[in-house]
Amino acid sequence: MKKNTKAKELLTLVIVLCLLVVVLFYMFVYKNMVEKTNKLNASNRELSVKVAELKNYYDNMVIYATDIETMKLEIRLVATDYSSLVQEEDIIMQAANSMKLADNLYYTAASITATDVIYSVPAELFVPVNFSDDENDNFSKNVPMLFAKRNAAYVANCDYDGLKTMVAYAVNRIDKTLIRNIVFEKNEEFNNLEGTMEVDFYYMPVYGREYIPVPMAEYKKGLESLFKFREEVVEKPETEAEDASEEKNADRSKKN
Repeated sequence: MKKNTKAKELLTLVIVLCLLVVVLFYMFVYKNMVEKTNKLNASNRELSVKVAELKNYYDNMVIYATDIETMKLEIRLVATDYSSLVQEEDIIMQAANSMKLADNLYYTAASITATDVIYSVPAELFVPVNFSDDENDNFSKNVPMLFAKRNAAYVANCDYDGLKTMVAYAVNRIDKTLIRNIVFEKNEEFNNLEGTMEVDFYYMPVYGREYIPVPMAEYKKGLESLFKFREEVVEKPETEAEDASEEKNADRSKKN
């Protein structure tokens, strides 16, 4: 009986130890292996998605390279539409030159605002694309691409043809401009139009076309108004006028 009891106790102990080993194996080995397996499966799924994306990039690499070159060309073409600077004299000469084209157009005032940056593209978005290998190329400079503007308000007196000239000269300007607002009304007393036209002048610092200063050599100091053209009238002395008159009379008498 004692032997049977001891055998049963030993068997029970062995069973308990086996169960304990199984539990410990499950807790510290099997469960850990399952967790690692699940993580590996999840990682494999993520990698499979990336591999599929990379394969798609590789398969379409030629198309993407062509698209990049097209994009670079289009960006350069956009930049050619903008000057790299807009100065006060550019805005003033916009009025002065348009007045030359109209018989009845007279500017009485003009206001000019400071620079306003309306959009900015961080350099890190386009510099890595390598627009050019030339170090002197503006697109190789590590500076943001800015789109800026200055606003001008012109106050003028004109007739209908003069107003059309104002609008056409602003719309047909080589550099980018936008007519923001036009308000004119008729002056019944003088039978003409009076009002204001607001124009936005856009430019791209650094990346725009090279700025060419506007010519102003023909404008001299001392004019009554920057916007008023006057022909210089040279008054002759009375003696010179009398001599000229006598010469004309003498010529007439000879012909007779």
